[in-house]
Amino acid sequence: MSKSNSSKIFYIVLIFLIISIGINNGVTNTYARLPFDSNLGNWKTIHSFKGSRDAVTEKFMVTENYWRVKYTVRSLTEWQGPRALNFDIYVYSGTGKYIDMYDWDSTGTWFLYFEEEPGEFYVEIDANNIYYWKAEIQILE
Repeated sequence: MSKSNSSKIFYIVLIFLIISIGINNGVTNTYARLPFDSNLGNWKTIHSFKGSRDAVTEKFMVTENYWRVKYTVRSLTEWQGPRALNFDIYVYSGTGKYIDMYDWDSTGTWFLYFEEEPGEFYVEIDANNIYYWKAEIQILE
């Protein structure tokens, strides 16, 4: 291998390591955003929560390693575009350990994917200018 190719490989590996460390930010949970939802199979809702205000759900048990939160949000205002609302969803382990969060500012349906050991979890919702929100905990069938 030439010196030039060795340097290229070294820099590629270095960039990969820097990006990996930056993504994890020092957190050692096994959370993952899985981008290949449609290839995984059918999803089954095992718990469902809905409301129009801030909420903390009851704890729920997830018995599978791969799961997701499907959440739907609708705004109070006629304007349904960006900045029509503020919706934050936080996911915690049953012991209160922060797993991940996502915030959104327009209506629609989105997904948060997880690869975690089975266990208890709960969700905290911060909802501003929300007509309706729904969070579904789903596992692969």
